[in-house]
Amino acid sequence: RQALPTAPSFSDVAEADAPFIEAVVAKGAAFRDGKQVQKGVILPKVSGKFAPKDAVTRSELAYSLVQTLGLQAEAEELGAGDITVQYKDERVKIEDAGKIPAELRGYVQLALDLNILNAKFSVSQGPFDLKPKVTATFSPIEKVTRGEFAVAMTRFYNAYLQ
Repeated sequence: RQALPTAPSFSDVAEADAPFIEAVVAKGAAFRDGKQVQKGVILPKVSGKFAPKDAVTRSELAYSLVQTLGLQAEAEELGAGDITVQYKDERVKIEDAGKIPAELRGYVQLALDLNILNAKFSVSQGPFDLKPKVTATFSPIEKVTRGEFAVAMTRFYNAYLQ
């Protein structure tokens, strides 16, 4: 959606890029936000800085994709609990959930639940354990590669159509 404030919001953005960046950070930026009340689909790095040349982390990508689906309220509701992922008939706690920024926890949970982004599973079994132990990590501060982004967008497209 078009959004042009009276004064530029960011000092680190080229003038030619400003209309596009203002549109994605503006309130109501997601097409699915019919009332135009939700936060933008991309968060600024810090106040007054968009950081257009910075890479995106997995947590930030989770925010952008879930926010684009218009699921801000649902994500905010999930932010306080444990972050888990479905594995067969059980929920497995994400071991590195402490590295997910607090304001993005619910978005990561929804991205996992909607199968937009995935967790990495490991299996271990001690010599006397009757069954193996399954663990999961999300790597929330890892930068997203182009290949990972392509997979996420394909999965996002499927979620968007639902």
